[in-house]
Amino acid sequence: MIRYVEFEDINLNRWDKLVAKSESATIYSYSWYLSAVTPRWDAIICGDYDAMFAIPNTKKTGIKIFYQPFFSAHLDFFGPSANTKYSLNDVLSAIPKKFKLQHFFLNPDLKPTAGKLQTSTRNLQVLDLRQPLESIENSYSTNAKRLIKKALKTELKVNEFLDPELFVKYFAKYTGDRLGMNAVNYSNLQQLITCLIEQQKAKLLMVTGENNQVCAVGIFTFEKKTATYFKGTVTPQGKSYGAMYFLMHHVISTCVNSYDFFDFGGSNVPTIATFYKKFGGSDKTYFELQANNLLFPFSKLYEIRKKIGRK
Repeated sequence: MIRYVEFEDINLNRWDKLVAKSESATIYSYSWYLSAVTPRWDAIICGDYDAMFAIPNTKKTGIKIFYQPFFSAHLDFFGPSANTKYSLNDVLSAIPKKFKLQHFFLNPDLKPTAGKLQTSTRNLQVLDLRQPLESIENSYSTNAKRLIKKALKTELKVNEFLDPELFVKYFAKYTGDRLGMNAVNYSNLQQLITCLIEQQKAKLLMVTGENNQVCAVGIFTFEKKTATYFKGTVTPQGKSYGAMYFLMHHVISTCVNSYDFFDFGGSNVPTIATFYKKFGGSDKTYFELQANNLLFPFSKLYEIRKKIGRK
């Protein structure tokens, strides 16, 4: 039996235990993570919690929308019978028709077959840590090696800190405002970072230089076999020192022998993807799924607005 379950009826304790046990579930599927990034989420549950798929959703101008929340990379299909007794396409076919607009991303390990949803592909960058650190360092680009050496000569230091508000302050000033993020985004980010630290799933790291001058900050998450660069920023002075290169190298070097993969967080933006590839990261494909079931002319207006937003 495959059923749509409202949030209020989900056994969250059971849900989180299955997320923790399932190799196919990532940090984005924990109930506390979902609740931190979206005001509402329900789920499609197969059998007696044999396979599960979260449905983050909202309502705008009377239209119900199934969407990928900000600060959440993708959705997982997981559980003891996921991809055996129950298939991903069984779940996708069970998405309620009440969601007239749908737009979400799938875990890179999930491959949907042809269906009613429009599919396209995107890339993220991943580094395989199951090799000697020396081999990983040899895969760094010449530019990355040069900037890491420069940072070492400048005697930069990396320290852990526990202040989400301070992180958001630097992130907003040097990155977020430029990306058009707003007060709600920053509030949600601070709340999420607080949750991650409370759950012991993340570390906030700060790069400092002479006189403890802040050069860069970053947050990294750790779940099962994967370490992930979540968010970060660098100051103008830190950029001249190679502070972000130094921070990435520091985390990668400390994760070797403890984790199998380092996920750079992924980007389709060529300049950002190029930065990640300077550390030996390689592209990994994942799927973007969409559906526009609005009636005409609203369906056409939505498509026009979406195209304008991409320019």
